[in-house]
Amino acid sequence: MLFSFLIFVLSAALWGGLYSYKNYLNNNIARLGESIKKQRASFEIPTVNEVIGFSEKISVAKKLLAGHKAFSNVLGFLQDFTMKDVRFNDLSYSLGDSGGPSLILSGATKSYASLASQMQVL
Repeated sequence: MLFSFLIFVLSAALWGGLYSYKNYLNNNIARLGESIKKQRASFEIPTVNEVIGFSEKISVAKKLLAGHKAFSNVLGFLQDFTMKDVRFNDLSYSLGDSGGPSLILSGATKSYASLASQMQVL
């Protein structure tokens, strides 16, 4: 009988503790909810929307720059490595099916030796 009474007292104490803890948590949740409402009210909505819009523009610009293929490097290379006897008449630059660049040049030289030397350079 004493054992049963002891179990009852422990159960009642545990129930009381859990009930108090539940009330503590509910009060804490309500207090934090009010704090969040105050923080939201302190934000200026137009400024936040402007920052969000600017962030989206930056993301789009990063994506565009990451996918950009620079053609200007090819022209500098041709300028530096074209021999004086070689003259290019036509240049065709495109992206192939695999996404890799393709460059087709046509031109004229004074001799076959100049053509062979230019082919070795390129």
